[in-house]
Formats: sequence, structure tokens, C-alpha cells
Amino acid sequence: MAADFAPMLLAIEEVALGAGTVRVVTSPPRLGAYPASPAQEAMRSVAGPRVEAFISEKLGAKAAFYEMASIKALDVEVTLRMEWTVMAHELDAVQRRTLRAEAWTLEDAIRAALQRPGNLAMTSLLVPTRIRSGCLRVYSGARLEREDWPRKRFSIIARYRADFDPAMETA
Repeated sequence: MAADFAPMLLAIEEVALGAGTVRVVTSPPRLGAYPASPAQEAMRSVAGPRVEAFISEKLGAKAAFYEMASIKALDVEVTLRMEWTVMAHELDAVQRRTLRAEAWTLEDAIRAALQRPGNLAMTSLLVPTRIRSGCLRVYSGARLEREDWPRKRFSIIARYRADFDPAMETA
């Protein structure tokens, strides 16, 4: 039976999304000479982050098992991309600074959630993830991936390692 990584990646995204909330940029009560309408205020929101988990590296277990062993573990590197999209307007310097600070604070909250034992044991549909200890064991760090204000994108990527038990039982 081949390894199924889908539940692991789904659980990581679910836990990451549960650690954060949608951020709304505060705006002045008036835009120009007229009061800001609810539609104008909605356009000033920052949607996000969108979260995407993917496997960026897969290694054999430290204690080498041969291919037909009844138990086999993999050392998997998971990359988590958190991307914010700024809606319909340019952020000023204060709003950009606020977004950066809140993004890094959220990244730290997500790190804590992903490394808490048991948080990644199952998906929300109770499908086992096969991650040993139900958490990501090593946080390799995070970095700014993109800060492109003209294209209205801001993203951070973080890397983790996990021990994964693929379904490799043999008869």
C-alpha cells in the first residue's frame, strides 16, 4: 500500500487556519470629503492569510529499513506558505508595518499550534494523519517570501520536519 500524504497536509492547513483570523485594516472615518461607506470600508480589508502546506523534501528514516520491512518511517520536510492579499487599494506605511507585525505574530501562533503534540493526529473528519506524536517535531525557521505591494501580495514561508509513518505494512 502506498503512502497517503493528503490527510497530513490537510490537518496542517486546518490547524494553521484555526490559529489565525481575518484581519481588517482600520481606516479613517472619512475618505476625502465624504463619509466612508460600508462598501468602501470592505475594500480596505486584508484577506488572509491563505495557507498552503506541501512536502518539500522526503528522506528515509534515520535507522535504515529495507523496502519490505513491516514498519517504515519517513523524515518529511513540510513547507507552509501563508499569503495575504491586499484588496483594491494601496496600504500606507503604517498599515504595511502593522500587517508585517501581525503576520509574524500569526506565524508564531501557527508554529506553536503545529508543534503541540496531538494537534495533528487527525483531520477534522477524524482521518489519521500518520504523523508521529501528532505534531511537527522540528521548526526549521520562517522567512519573508514576497513583499510585493504593487501586486498586493505579502507572504511568509515556514519549514518544519515531521516523522511520518506511511502505510507500508507487508503481508
